[in-house]
Amino acid sequence: MSAQIIPVFAERGHVEDARSPWWLTVSCCIYFVILCGSYFTFIPIFAELFKGLGVDLPFPTNLLMATYRWSLPLFYLFASGVAVVKQFVPLQGVRLWLANFTLIFAGILMLPLIVLCMYLPLFVLIHKLDQMH
Repeated sequence: MSAQIIPVFAERGHVEDARSPWWLTVSCCIYFVILCGSYFTFIPIFAELFKGLGVDLPFPTNLLMATYRWSLPLFYLFASGVAVVKQFVPLQGVRLWLANFTLIFAGILMLPLIVLCMYLPLFVLIHKLDQMH
């Protein structure tokens, strides 16, 4: 009986053989679908809230609310495509850095930015109420 070792990461000097596991790529794409679906749940709730409050929306919030139905799915479709392309195309240097940055931005940084855009009108309202005192 002998054990067979299947390398996941490349050895030094064999960068073109480096690939992330498929389960990670599939998990990333599923996460992007869930994340995009959650945006379609909570952005309309905030839209109703702002309509009821009658506050002026800052530019980032206004832009997000006007374009979220097409821009967010398009962005996450692009990020999913980057994750899949990384499985087939050996990327090195700047291209690998850009692909990894796109995935990190889509998976980690985009959610707090969108939540911040949704809370901006509330921050503006709180600031105006604070100035009245």
